[in-house]
Amino acid sequence: MKNFFKGISVSQIIAGALAAVTSFLLSAKIGIAGSVIGVAVGSIVSAVASQIYQNVLNESGKNSRKALLAMSLRMK
Repeated sequence: MKNFFKGISVSQIIAGALAAVTSFLLSAKIGIAGSVIGVAVGSIVSAVASQIYQNVLNESGKNSRKALLAMSLRMK
């Protein structure tokens, strides 16, 4: 059962949720939410937005770790 979730990270889950919201908002804004074209556009937007959000979350995590490390070194 553990192997089913192998490779899934919190940042992927958050990025996927943010991408779904982005896709929905874009579809609603341009009025194609119910059409076949809307589904295709939504899929593309969701895939691209998911990767962008995941990259942003990963970079933010790296920067936070660097900042915490620098702060801990200053305290010594």
